[in-house]
Amino acid sequence: MKNYTHFLWVCIIVFQFSCTPKQENVNVNIIPQPLSVEKQAGIFHLTSSTSLYAAPEFLSESDLLKGFIKETVGVTLPTKEKAATAQIQLIQNPSLKEEEYIVSVQENLITIEGNDGRAVLWGIQTLRQLVMQHSSTLPAVTIKDQPRFGYRGMHLDVGRHMYPISFIKKYIDILSLHKINTFHWHLTEDQGWRIEIKKYPKLTEVGGFRKGTVVGHHGSSQQFDGQRYGGYYTQEEVKEVVKYALERGVETIPEIELPGHAMAALASYPQFGCSGGPYEVAQTFGVFEEVYCAGNEATFHFLEDVLDEVMTLFPSKYIHIGGDECPKTQWKKCPKCQKRIKQEHLKDEHELQSYFVQRMEKYLNSKGKRMIGWDEILEGGLAPNATVMSWRGTEGGIAAAKAHHEVIMTPGDHVYFDHYQTEDITNEPLQVGGYTSVKEVYHYEPLPSTLSKEEQKYIIGVQGNVWTEYMKTPDKVEYMMVPRIAALSEIAWTNPQDKNWKGFKHRLNSLRLVYDQMSINYAKHLFNVLGEVKADTVQKALVATLETTSDQPIYYTLDGSVPNKNSKVYTSAIVIQETTALKATVVPNTTYLSREINFHKAAFKPLALQSTTSATYFKYGKTPLNDGLRGSLIYNSGAWVGFNQGDFSCVIDLEKEEEISKVTVGTLIKMKKGVFGPNAIKIFVSNDGETYQKAGEKILSKTTQSTSDGITNYAVPIEKTSKRFIKVVLQNYGKLPHWHNDVGKQAYLFIDEIIVE
Repeated sequence: MKNYTHFLWVCIIVFQFSCTPKQENVNVNIIPQPLSVEKQAGIFHLTSSTSLYAAPEFLSESDLLKGFIKETVGVTLPTKEKAATAQIQLIQNPSLKEEEYIVSVQENLITIEGNDGRAVLWGIQTLRQLVMQHSSTLPAVTIKDQPRFGYRGMHLDVGRHMYPISFIKKYIDILSLHKINTFHWHLTEDQGWRIEIKKYPKLTEVGGFRKGTVVGHHGSSQQFDGQRYGGYYTQEEVKEVVKYALERGVETIPEIELPGHAMAALASYPQFGCSGGPYEVAQTFGVFEEVYCAGNEATFHFLEDVLDEVMTLFPSKYIHIGGDECPKTQWKKCPKCQKRIKQEHLKDEHELQSYFVQRMEKYLNSKGKRMIGWDEILEGGLAPNATVMSWRGTEGGIAAAKAHHEVIMTPGDHVYFDHYQTEDITNEPLQVGGYTSVKEVYHYEPLPSTLSKEEQKYIIGVQGNVWTEYMKTPDKVEYMMVPRIAALSEIAWTNPQDKNWKGFKHRLNSLRLVYDQMSINYAKHLFNVLGEVKADTVQKALVATLETTSDQPIYYTLDGSVPNKNSKVYTSAIVIQETTALKATVVPNTTYLSREINFHKAAFKPLALQSTTSATYFKYGKTPLNDGLRGSLIYNSGAWVGFNQGDFSCVIDLEKEEEISKVTVGTLIKMKKGVFGPNAIKIFVSNDGETYQKAGEKILSKTTQSTSDGITNYAVPIEKTSKRFIKVVLQNYGKLPHWHNDVGKQAYLFIDEIIVE
């Protein structure tokens, strides 16, 4: 009997262990990646009998948790007054730091610990992702977490286009999901004033509406739709949004633009401009000369009155005053502004802007508020207590940090979500331009290596920006923002050593379940096949690597046909050494990756530049001018090389005499960016690399206001000959003409592939 009992216990133990899942095989996919994830044995079953206890400080957060659970698994959590009787507990832990939380899932108990409501809410958002992945059967795990940066922001411009309060709340929900703790609300612009100011009703009556909106891209279009557009948020609506955001762990910072981007305000009250008007709410986009008059004392009284009302609506410690893109043209002509310069012993109009900004900062400081401004506030001298938002690259942030000022990094190349997120823009909705993929966002590092450890402490955070010139609807905003915000959240929250691009993509597959539940119109590019084709100069080949977020096989073809399940399965990098049309997909997707590769006589042959490149448009330190890949309409993707120091010239060494009959040069035109076409192309040939003779020439029509943006391939036929060296010369347009915004500056030449046949 004794032996039988022993045998029975062994069977029970074996059975128990066989029924307990191996936790190493259980996914715990959280974005942003937590500081510590410790998987354990056991399962928590979420049922109708599961109850919830919340410490008195966390009753608001408990309501959000109950809503998430109800929406996800259909279970209504009853609340208990004592922790010991509840299976889910929200507990205050005074030993934890600000925003630090602990989530513990055990077989019979879930606890979320934090020292404050925001920390507990972040724990709830983590639990929400677990429930979305595992439904009512949650794996046992302990997650300890805290953020890298205290400031984690997302911006929304409602001046160019505005959105209903219901969407503003959804926007905040998306921020909270990603543990973004700051909503930067851009409320005033040239194209519309969006916040009610009771002392100045015309700001919304007049400034809240424009007569029409430009059709197409503002850089090339002069057409307008003629439809009155506008609206504004009442003070009660603003209070509602601020309260809603705080309940979701998000602080709202308002932006009231000054001294530039003021057309809507000046159309309402023209006496605050240099000329006195008349002014009109802007119907197109860009930068306008009409700004607040810095020499008029009444201007400052007006702005102080506006800020007084704004400060009563927003409890945030910061107020954003803009400070960017303020042309000085009107100030140079304005007697009042020139008088102010003399009275204040200022050097020039840049110092006048500094005077303007510093005066507004003093006023905000006197009211217990701190000022944030775009990095232009550095010009002419930085306001004593200002926080700098570095958007024109990282240089402004570096300078401010060295001066011991707080900095928020938000460089356009990495975290501007109005940029295209794929190079295939022919199938994308119109956008301002640029190219910033999810991957580029993810790999951005906010702490510049040029700063010392002590100086890096002044970088308080990072922010993504959504400028809405071409985002008329909430769906478009969501499409441009998500999933790039997921990448932003991880660079803002997670320590660099814990980040992993491959792991992030895998975890994003789980987070998209929440996106679907929230009916977010997120971009799907990352969930299709992604590809990178790079030149291998050693093999004189192109190497294509393919990836996807899922575990599905990738099928590809090299003959241009659409891949299917009978096509080759991708297993490793593809080496390409001939003209190829690569297509790849994950079946049964209907979308596929496509790359055209042209191997010509000059491909991968030595190419010597005889012109100085622009560092801004020469990303990777090596020329892509003869690598077999063609650039897209994205000017800053790295496929184009930019030149703005006179004419372009290069020499290609074919390494032996080759028969030549044509040279084709690919160029890009981006009028607004000052990228113009060449005036002429000349081809010279040689056998010794010293003595050249002209072999062909093409005189071109000069770029005009009516020239369309796009890619043009100029083929220069030459009389058939056998030569080793080819010199290619492109004549630069020269100085930008009077009708361009940057008149007088040197035009750019953008060149991609030089094809020799």
